[in-house]
Amino acid sequence: MRTTKVLTAGAAAALLLAACGDSATDQSGTADDANAEDLGAEEDDIVLTFWHGLGGDNEEFINDELAAKYSEETDGVVVNAQMRGTYNEVLDQSIVAAGTDEAPHIVQLYEIGVQLARDSGIFAPIHELDTEGIIDPDDYVPAVSSYYTDETGDLYSAPWNSSNPIVYINRDLFEEAGLDPDDPPERFSEVLDACEQIMDAGVSDACFGMPIHSWFFEQTVAQQGGLLANNDNGRSGRATEVLLDSPEAVNVLEFWQEMDERGYWLTSGAREDWDDPRTLMANGQIAMAMDSTAAVGTYEASLEELGNELGTAFMPIPDDAERHGTVIGGASLYILDGHSEEETQAALEFVNWLSEEQQDIAWHQFTGYFPVRSDTNEALDAEGWWDENPNFATAVQQLEETTVTPATQGAVMGPFPEIREIVLDAVEETLFEGTDPADALSANKERADAALEEYNADVEGS
Repeated sequence: MRTTKVLTAGAAAALLLAACGDSATDQSGTADDANAEDLGAEEDDIVLTFWHGLGGDNEEFINDELAAKYSEETDGVVVNAQMRGTYNEVLDQSIVAAGTDEAPHIVQLYEIGVQLARDSGIFAPIHELDTEGIIDPDDYVPAVSSYYTDETGDLYSAPWNSSNPIVYINRDLFEEAGLDPDDPPERFSEVLDACEQIMDAGVSDACFGMPIHSWFFEQTVAQQGGLLANNDNGRSGRATEVLLDSPEAVNVLEFWQEMDERGYWLTSGAREDWDDPRTLMANGQIAMAMDSTAAVGTYEASLEELGNELGTAFMPIPDDAERHGTVIGGASLYILDGHSEEETQAALEFVNWLSEEQQDIAWHQFTGYFPVRSDTNEALDAEGWWDENPNFATAVQQLEETTVTPATQGAVMGPFPEIREIVLDAVEETLFEGTDPADALSANKERADAALEEYNADVEGS
């Protein structure tokens, strides 16, 4: 069993320093930061520092199509976008930099960092900062914005890159196996039956691929209407118990174990190996994969190179479950407290601009993250984008059918990163050691509850 504590490196200690009022004097950045002169800023310009955790093509798009474009279009404001490593590292660095001259104005944090971000005390709720009504919360898709509201029901941070899991299908392999790609499996038993048919037909090495990641566990629990934490997933009060042994949780691991035991699930065995199913699908080794909607473009391109066509479908759920919908993945944008009023207003305006219709469309079409504004979806529908690009539409349709409840709002827990690793301990015991799913979840629930209790005690005692 893997027992290493992996709460964001330094985050717990730094969080407590910030909460207790101690100030940090050093900031260890990972980026090759551009200075104001390099960005073309003039002496009186406001230079907004925006820290994020997206690399590769996404980083280039942020720099060239968003930050640079806004700087060119906006008098007196220049945006300095910096990729600062993983989401964990972005949060760590933000906590350390808070209260210093190095503090950024805007920070992109992943969805499971909500409680950590709030407990850090370094971010100001958007609904308190935005006295001019720059950001209208009603513009956002409710199933997106609901994740990022606080106990007042108002926006604490602004949604930006949002995703949910979908199923990717090699339509050609489905047809070769005698399956209808326009009628994909929706229930666990249907997935098992389809995999049996695919394997019997010998059209691929295996049937299915998916990263071994707690996100898919959390999503499938929520699809059934199940909670991951007590107190309405930490929404009506601070979470004090992790509900790892719920019937909904057991359903997930029982299905995963059966997929593995039958030889249907092909995996590298590594945790959070996002490249694994994408490579397998690109090589024609699997006929189905579950992955983030942010990878639609990747899958389309790889199957086109293979000479095959891609299809997409909703996440499968247990046979006797009602479909409740998905939890928002991805990240949102936080504004650090302590900057001048002029800089804060400029930061709010940039955050709002990032998800306005033109930018929301461009970001969606480039990345596969779905639009977060309702008017963007309407505009894309009017121009026929969804009809021409049905694989991009699947995640949006899945989101539209989501009922906003504490289950689909997602859990809010301080040590969520650590709890994800504990969940994966249970997954590995189930898949690789043959442990009964209910036993694995029950044993690891005790560890998750202990981590939550320790975190809450540290925060409340600081």
